Amino acid sequence: MAHSLQPGAQGAQEPFDFNQIFIGREQQMAEFCRLLREWKYMLAQEEADAPGTPEFPSPRNKLPGLVVLLYGRGGFGKSTLLNRYYGIAAQANEQGLGGRLTLCSPVDWEFAVEGRRTIYNPSQPSQGQALDPLAYYKDLCVQLASRLDRQPGDFRAYQQAVGEVEKVRHESGKILEEVRREQDDLGSALRGATIDIVASALSTYVPGSKGIVQNEKVKKGADTLLQLTGEQISYLYQRFQRRLGERLEEYLDPARRLGFALGRDLAHCAANYPLLIFFDTYEEVDEGDQLLRLVMAAAGPRVGWIIAGRDNLWSGVGQRERSTTPEYGYKDLVPFERGLSINFNSEDVGAFTPDNIREYFELLCQHFPCEPPLPMLAQDEITRVWDVTKGIPLTVNIAATLYSETVDINKVTEEVEGRKEIIDKMVYRYLQHTRIDESERGKLYALALLRRTDESVILARALGLTPEEAKTRYKETLSHLHRRYSFIFTEKGEPSLHQEVRHFLRLFLLERRKEPEIQAINSSLKESIETALQELEQRRAYSTLKERLLDEDWTALYLDLCEQLYWLDLTEGLRYLLPFMIVATIYNRRINREARQIGAFFANSLPMREKSRWNWATNGLIYFYSRKSSSEALALEELHRHYSQSPGRLPALLNYPQELEAALYWRLGDANRWQNEAKAVEWYEKAFEQLPQEEELKEALAEAYYDLGYKLHGEKRYNESIHFLNQAIELEPKHIHAFIVQGITYAGLQQFDKAINNFNTAIRLNPSYAIAYLGRGYLYLHVKDIEKAQQDFAIATDKGPEYVMTKWMHTFASLTNTRPGLDLAERLEQIAAINP
Repeated sequence: MAHSLQPGAQGAQEPFDFNQIFIGREQQMAEFCRLLREWKYMLAQEEADAPGTPEFPSPRNKLPGLVVLLYGRGGFGKSTLLNRYYGIAAQANEQGLGGRLTLCSPVDWEFAVEGRRTIYNPSQPSQGQALDPLAYYKDLCVQLASRLDRQPGDFRAYQQAVGEVEKVRHESGKILEEVRREQDDLGSALRGATIDIVASALSTYVPGSKGIVQNEKVKKGADTLLQLTGEQISYLYQRFQRRLGERLEEYLDPARRLGFALGRDLAHCAANYPLLIFFDTYEEVDEGDQLLRLVMAAAGPRVGWIIAGRDNLWSGVGQRERSTTPEYGYKDLVPFERGLSINFNSEDVGAFTPDNIREYFELLCQHFPCEPPLPMLAQDEITRVWDVTKGIPLTVNIAATLYSETVDINKVTEEVEGRKEIIDKMVYRYLQHTRIDESERGKLYALALLRRTDESVILARALGLTPEEAKTRYKETLSHLHRRYSFIFTEKGEPSLHQEVRHFLRLFLLERRKEPEIQAINSSLKESIETALQELEQRRAYSTLKERLLDEDWTALYLDLCEQLYWLDLTEGLRYLLPFMIVATIYNRRINREARQIGAFFANSLPMREKSRWNWATNGLIYFYSRKSSSEALALEELHRHYSQSPGRLPALLNYPQELEAALYWRLGDANRWQNEAKAVEWYEKAFEQLPQEEELKEALAEAYYDLGYKLHGEKRYNESIHFLNQAIELEPKHIHAFIVQGITYAGLQQFDKAINNFNTAIRLNPSYAIAYLGRGYLYLHVKDIEKAQQDFAIATDKGPEYVMTKWMHTFASLTNTRPGLDLAERLEQIAAINP
């Protein structure tokens, strides 16, 4: 059935706003409403005092205004909730609730910074480059003015400050030029320096100090000054001070002058009605957050700030390494009664559940303007939507958009194009910062491509550091990535990606794995893993394959190598992984679960022939077996056939063809044990010929002999049964059940003396085993030794009172040749009542 969009009020087909479908977040909206009411009430009670001299924000000098921070993972609805907050404030204005507010419509920094991203992303932050406060405040002023229906020129205090700062910078340039023209060592050293580099050096100068060149800020941000002596910098400072006087501070620290001035202008805007400012996708500009805090400090209590961004600017110290120097979070800077944080990394503000998705699509079907209405989704379709989207609100929104366009949920959840669109849009959100710095995109790709991030040498390569650079710049590089990308967090001291980011980024990279950029990253990572593996081989000097498989460090690095090979060449990755999984079944079965995770991720991308081999591996090598299915044995036979036909294709580190073959034999024995006892013995024997030292294999073969002997006994093939039971006893001399079954088998051959000897041995091995006494009692009855039979039945009854049969036989043996009486009949009835 065709579905057509319904026209809007003017007859045109208006685009549907999917953001109007809003579910959940009731608690977060209630908290905002409460905070907004309390803030308005506090302002109504306070007298409007003239603004004092602002101070730099600190735990002792807290920010005076309202601050609401929405932070956490991308795609989880921060922007939607921020716009809901804006709508709540606007509705309160319309209804006249609690006093009127001036609302600054949300600044979406993702689009606001287009064409000016370099302002907020210094190209070399690791070398001390910082944001230019003049450029930052100019852009901030323009954004605020446009959303408050003003012109930048209306911010008079700020414009005056800009003029004064630019004038001081101009004069400073003249002073620097004069010094350069002087024909001495100082003038020569300053020929490559800018006024910003000079300011960086002078801002750290303490009059009388000789240690200026030891300052880290100078080392990183003013390389051309590193050759200056303390006396030269002291002279330079005094030269600037004589000419500029009190204005020297505006040259050395223009941010304070500009930020406080812009804040005072905002305070003026809020004189009549409190002002609420909304910032969305703040992660685009949060490199300048310290500069914004100066504006907040001067704006006063009547200006509130609602900020949504990925980075956790709330917790500050101790949350994670955003910087190599301590930073205070808003939690430390905002009074408790004027602050609110919504953490989208927490479980209670996390992904949608399947029930949430059902509710979302129900609302979509109700409100989407088409005729006939969109069909409701069935429960299995809801489950498939959750599997594809992982419940991330943005991906659910994308899936809903695709569904409204196609009216076919299968095209969203099953077809490649639907999944691809979801993946591409999510990755675009995650990587939006990397459009300036391509090297950072490579670092994020590398973190996603790595199987794990707890191998420091390999991780340093992923971060683009040489071994020498890693010694000095590792923490600095990581801090920069932490600051720029909130989905990178620290786990066990090493960086990791949030689970949903890793999921979508890896799917994105899988589709593009053959692109030169991704191939180059994978090749580099593979080389670093190979180097680490070679060094481990040299240090540990392994002599056997078993030693390697039992070493957690070796298996971890080998699986790392398998994963990188998969990224580079799917067939080569499988060639390395399969033999590992085969030998792991006998030496380290647990590790195959990790191996399976690697192969499963790439399985759907494998060529058909390799996909068959992978299916054999998953059916036969994960070490679980069923008593009802023969699929494992068939899969293992296919693997055995494959390696028998191409023995030369083993990786160098696993080039142990006999052990590989023995491992397959062993595993084939396991798989056949419940299906075909004779085959199980055959495979176990082949494995034992090559691995006679393996005690576990020896035990498995003994059990297989016992199983086959027991089966043959049941088929009355007594001589064959005795042969295999002898084999079991030879391998396991204390196999009590083998002795018992063999004794019963001898009895079947009327060889009662041998049968009694077997039971004697069983009783000697376990004198408390009631069944052994019961069996020997039967044999004594056969040879007419009633007294011994009665003794054994009595012992069996004593040692196994839970066995009804021992009581029957004990009573039966007492009959001898006498005629049973009423007492005996009552006794038998009592026994029967135990287990009727």
